[in-house]
Amino acid sequence: MAKLSCETYYEELERLTDFTYMTNDADINSMGSEDGLVTDSGIRVIVLEETKELRRTSSKVFVDPTWLHTWESEGCHKPVDTPKFFFPSIPSHSKVNALAIPYNIGNGHWTLFYVSLKHRHITFIDSLSYAGGTVEDKARNVIFKFYKVFKEHFWGRPGHELHYVADRDCFRQDDGVSCGLYIIQNLIEILNNEVPGRIGMPDDHKLVFRNLWAERLRWKKKWQENLLL
Repeated sequence: MAKLSCETYYEELERLTDFTYMTNDADINSMGSEDGLVTDSGIRVIVLEETKELRRTSSKVFVDPTWLHTWESEGCHKPVDTPKFFFPSIPSHSKVNALAIPYNIGNGHWTLFYVSLKHRHITFIDSLSYAGGTVEDKARNVIFKFYKVFKEHFWGRPGHELHYVADRDCFRQDDGVSCGLYIIQNLIEILNNEVPGRIGMPDDHKLVFRNLWAERLRWKKKWQENLLL
């Protein structure tokens, strides 16, 4: 097992968000458009900004939105170094209790896994109406590979098998573009120790959120550009 460097996972993620993952006009325009898809940059920036206080005490970790898709595309192999999100970022915590892992299916639809390392339990959250089949099968397949490779980090309920469920009670989007908005909301709820997906998002609420978050991304882009001057 790799040792945790002096830079914690969140410190690394914030540094990469500031200096490597550059915000661009496409991210901003897509966020601000009523029918735009939310990009990984949008999810990353907004969740990190919205959960600064929560992350100081939470034993749950938000995993970068590109991590699982990238790991899958590279063959789902065990990495040489243990991912830092398995190590607590808070000195008073000896273990990470849970992970909140966004998963982009088909390079267009955002879903979310709530992975309880403490309870050896995984919940799949999808804001689209369940029709079974390809989406859910693909999600189940990749997260079971994740469990197989990283099983040693599921520290609770030793000797028990993994319990996996698809959440049938979460609110559903009524369009084809709001999945990213729901993922952001669900991630924030998870880090705030709330049950995710139990609050709907009216159209006027979506528009306010989009406009607010587009401004934040615009500010982020300007800040990054000033660093390069």
